[in-house]
Amino acid sequence: MSQSKMSQKQTSLALAAQENPQHRFTNLYSLMHWGYWIQCAAAAVLARPGSSTAGIDGTTRDTFKKNYEQEIHMLVESLKKKTYRPQPVRRVYIPKANGKQRPLGIPVLRDRIVQEALANVRKHAHTERVLVELSADDQSLRLRVQDWGQGFDADLIGQDESQHLGLVSMEERAQMINGVCTIESEVGKGTRVEVLIPLEFLTPRSEHGK
Repeated sequence: MSQSKMSQKQTSLALAAQENPQHRFTNLYSLMHWGYWIQCAAAAVLARPGSSTAGIDGTTRDTFKKNYEQEIHMLVESLKKKTYRPQPVRRVYIPKANGKQRPLGIPVLRDRIVQEALANVRKHAHTERVLVELSADDQSLRLRVQDWGQGFDADLIGQDESQHLGLVSMEERAQMINGVCTIESEVGKGTRVEVLIPLEFLTPRSEHGK
């Protein structure tokens, strides 16, 4: 699938952001229910080897492709109506070289496609710096990600979650393992996301939870 239309759209938005760093885009969410945008995101996700692995709904790349038009239509309509909700990730454990196991969360394909679409939108932030810090103490693991891009009004997350699906998903996933996700942002000054996770929930367990 040619992504020329999406590239042109990204370029036009990027130029607008570069020419006026204080400009605030007010309708980026419309891209999330543009059929072509979702199709491009789906093409990128389905091309990856990991798409053959299903999330909790059992949908793999092959089953998604068999019902491609229906799946894309459902995604576009639910995003347009703002009824889309991400599903919990499937928890699996993969062996490590030292004999231990590493926990891994596998999102459903639909969530991966929406994440890809959001990532394409996020490219318009045009930040020149991103800071990533990972630290730990005896009780918790702390991850902090900060950029100095366009930012947004963080108060809007609680008012309309459908326009901030990626951030809402991060908060929900942190809560699933008793973690806390804090999001701070200001228009024109960038965004800061901090996740605090208790170490006890990162300890590998068997599939039976023992």
